[in-house]
Amino acid sequence: MPTARTVWIAGMIAALLLLVALRYEPGHGFTALTQFDVVFQPRQVPALAAIPHHVRSPSGFDGQFYCQLALDPLLRDPHTREALDVPSFRARRILVPWLAYLLGAGQPYWIVHLYPLLNVGFWLLLLALLLRVVPGATGLERTAITAILFSTGALESVRLAVTDLLASYFAVLPALLGAAGIGGSAALAAASLTRETGLLAVASFYAAPSPGQRPLWQRLALAGAALVPFALWNGYLLWRWDSSFTTSGSLGLPFVHMAAALWSNLLRFLTELSPGGLGGVATIAGLLVQTTYLWTHRRPADPLWRVGVAFSVLMVFLGAFVWAIPNGACRFLLPLTIAFNLQLVRTPQQPHRWAWLAAGNAYSLFGVLKFLTYAS
Repeated sequence: MPTARTVWIAGMIAALLLLVALRYEPGHGFTALTQFDVVFQPRQVPALAAIPHHVRSPSGFDGQFYCQLALDPLLRDPHTREALDVPSFRARRILVPWLAYLLGAGQPYWIVHLYPLLNVGFWLLLLALLLRVVPGATGLERTAITAILFSTGALESVRLAVTDLLASYFAVLPALLGAAGIGGSAALAAASLTRETGLLAVASFYAAPSPGQRPLWQRLALAGAALVPFALWNGYLLWRWDSSFTTSGSLGLPFVHMAAALWSNLLRFLTELSPGGLGGVATIAGLLVQTTYLWTHRRPADPLWRVGVAFSVLMVFLGAFVWAIPNGACRFLLPLTIAFNLQLVRTPQQPHRWAWLAAGNAYSLFGVLKFLTYAS
């Protein structure tokens, strides 16, 4: 007979695959996840226009730009730049397009159809990583892992076929495996090339060395070396497109845009009884609970705690573009959610752990509901 742990793991995988299967369309595969839209359709690269794919009306999302980068990861086709909404901003996040290009063997048809499934693959890799560091033997451990994998940040990354889940996987990888050596350096490089906020994972390299670890200066040197690929790619991008470094509205003054988003969503709920407004309030409140827990239960020697805190600081600097839809902040801050849930599991004597777990993750119910009710 299968054990309860095996049934739980199989149930999570089946639930994720069912959610993804809802987006399948005969003739279009899973391209509905990529969110191509009618607005940008006239600007599509010729290689994409020649492949049947789902087109959403009236608007799509960012995955459509990364998919088109995957068709031209060296940026040699002049149509590529025209197809992107913010060319230099999108092209900095080149690792996911390169992965899709390599998995598709450079063939446009396979690239377009494999790209939206990359997040599914990394969701499974994240599951394997979490099970390696947390056995899932107790109810609390299983609930915490489930809360991570079905968090709004993780599910929105899959639903929208964007880069956040992959960037978060690489960002927490060195911290979870205790690898501040060459492997950790490679993971940090991958995180930075997937999403520039992945650079915050450098926090996992800084701490007083314990017996058997590399000296601090060596780990910081490895962290610095991990930034070389990011610098080289951005240099290539500057040479190829003569582009400038832009955050495209992702950052702003501390607390200002988060407070504005909290107030606007609260008003929406109180005046219109809007489920979206309630979801926005719950999302911001849940992220604040996660931040509060990490800051009030400090574990500076733990590299995962340091990564979580680094992303909690990022939260207060997120701009209007991100907070316009609070679900977007969940994607940016997925490493914070991972750190919060695993820190709860790692403190067995901590009172009120179930209360913290519920308060910090309740907002993800809106993420699951959004995936189930999404109309493509």
